[in-house]
Amino acid sequence: TMGILFPSFLMNYFNLLPVGIVMSIGALCVSVADTPGAVKHRIKGMIACCVLVTLISIIVYYTKENNFLLGLVILVSGFFFSMLTVYGNRSSAVGVAALLIMVLSLQSSLKGVEIWIHAGYTFAGAVWYIIYSISLYRLRPYKFIQQVLADFIEDVAVFLKLRGSLYSANPD
Repeated sequence: TMGILFPSFLMNYFNLLPVGIVMSIGALCVSVADTPGAVKHRIKGMIACCVLVTLISIIVYYTKENNFLLGLVILVSGFFFSMLTVYGNRSSAVGVAALLIMVLSLQSSLKGVEIWIHAGYTFAGAVWYIIYSISLYRLRPYKFIQQVLADFIEDVAVFLKLRGSLYSANPD
């Protein structure tokens, strides 16, 4: 939460809240791809997400004026990013982040150099989150493993509770 909201708080301090919100959206998109796993794969996934989110926002802003091109971009990117699910959870998350920024880019209309400035803010927010995530990993390298183990322990507890209910007088 802090990694996503910090750009908004910082930019709000300088009376630039709209810029902070755009940076936070970039951080949000990259945070989706920050799933537990090997550090090398996490970094590669976040960098790929950072680049894709920036490129998709630029492409959508430029094609928004032409309905045919926008429909083609939505069709192709929807198919392509949905197919990333085949390669696992991390690539699926990258696809979801790209589709998320595509939908959010359809909300505002920008022209000319504003597109590149907006994409730059999105990229800056995404890079901020990558730096934040890597920094946290360096401070607490086993945090993700602890979270995954805690999830597994909770799932085992639910399983044992269900299994124990089979030994009641009238099991379901």
